[in-house]
Amino acid sequence: MKRYPRLLKFLRRTLLPLAVLATLLALGIVVENWRGDRAWAAVERDLRARGEPLDLAAFQTPRVPDERNFFKAPTLENLLYAAPNDPQNKKLLADAKLSPLATSFVVGIVITGKRSGPPSSDAKSGILVRTPDSAEYLHQVQKRLHEHKLLTAPPSDDPATEILAALKPAQFLLDAVVQAARDRPAAWLVSAMGELVSSNKPKLDTQTAISLVRVLAGRAKVEIALGQMDAAFADIKAILKFSIAVSSAVPPTLQNAIGAEAMRAAAVDVLKDGCDRQQWTEPQLAELQVLFLTYPALANLRQALQMERIAVTWILDSPPPFDPFVPYNRAVANSALVGVNLKPWPWWLIRGWAQQNKATFAKQIDIKLASLDPAAGRIFPEKLEDLEKYAVSLEGSWSPYNWLVKSTANLIGPIPIRPHPIAQAIASMGASENALHEAAVACALERFRLAHGRYPDTLSELTPALITAVPIDVFTGQPLGYTRAAEDGLILTATDAGGKAKGKTWTQSGPR
Repeated sequence: MKRYPRLLKFLRRTLLPLAVLATLLALGIVVENWRGDRAWAAVERDLRARGEPLDLAAFQTPRVPDERNFFKAPTLENLLYAAPNDPQNKKLLADAKLSPLATSFVVGIVITGKRSGPPSSDAKSGILVRTPDSAEYLHQVQKRLHEHKLLTAPPSDDPATEILAALKPAQFLLDAVVQAARDRPAAWLVSAMGELVSSNKPKLDTQTAISLVRVLAGRAKVEIALGQMDAAFADIKAILKFSIAVSSAVPPTLQNAIGAEAMRAAAVDVLKDGCDRQQWTEPQLAELQVLFLTYPALANLRQALQMERIAVTWILDSPPPFDPFVPYNRAVANSALVGVNLKPWPWWLIRGWAQQNKATFAKQIDIKLASLDPAAGRIFPEKLEDLEKYAVSLEGSWSPYNWLVKSTANLIGPIPIRPHPIAQAIASMGASENALHEAAVACALERFRLAHGRYPDTLSELTPALITAVPIDVFTGQPLGYTRAAEDGLILTATDAGGKAKGKTWTQSGPR
């Protein structure tokens, strides 16, 4: 080396700082790993102390015998629970023309500025939008069916009969749902989140399920217009039992919880059509009243949020090998199964930072859970505001501890999105839950009218003979508002997540 003094000097000046830097980096990783393990251990202790579930076993339920299982019904088993992109299912759905039929019912409502199917929330006010004019609705659906070439003859003055004719390709699917609801009283299904191994495993096709419900609800509204109340009753009952079946999937998922709530809301719209025409019978109303309040939707939502924490923890505890040439790695594949939609696993995410991300995500879930009280049937708007504030606190954050909450589907894009998507989803579910409460009260009100020839002056007249207790507004904890209207009508009111009264959320003006 004496022959190369300049090289020796260069190596000393270069390698020594690099060695010091590498040592400090290694020491920093050791310290961060220790801190991360310590932070997550503290979170786990707190979760156990509060009795929060930490693994999939907490959500297991007894398997239902196949002959009683809704999802084991002929046709439905392969249609709703199959491997992705199954060619046989694709052909079945194409032959049934399910997609254009479902689109026709939804688009027909959008054109009129109203909505059939699930009650939706206005983007600014959160006020439920409903269809007050059944005749206009039928004409718009008729028009859309012609545009989709599902009807080819010139439009007639009898849109209801034409719509029923257009539904013939999907008749066997709709009847399969009705028959399954009648003959199979229970349901058991492994949801997508229960299959954390392979994206090729069968999973519930929620989109197809919702499309079926949209078409089934449309058929029921047509049957009501034609005075076929027994057929409409069978359809609305099938929708409600279908929603309960979807809710029963184990383990629970947010996708299934929101989808099931949308299905029940579609049934609300069908019920209202029959109530407007005062055509339901007392036995039908009594059975529907029970079904509208059967499933504890808020409890299911709480479990879905708890399951989200478990699934994300599982993903972070199973880090993939780093491969800079394969951006779509195992973390992405696994996360797609549970609806979390993580970005590709970053090369810099050391174990300690992964643990810190788990702790941060658990805090986010705790804030979500704090907004719900299933036992009291409440959603707390002020807690939803806390969720918004938490999103704002992450704005512009470059902390490696926040990578997960910035990468999940709950926060799509740059943080924050206002309103926060999950806060908005919880508020929307609360509005739908209020709609279900209104539906149950409407059933009791119609039963009172059938017995006494008039609507009651106050809702207290319904208890306890027709309803055990008046359902509450989930956002305020107070009973739903009720007003007698002119011409044998009524108005039921609730509030939105902002605490503002939503007048006339359920209005009836007597038979037409």
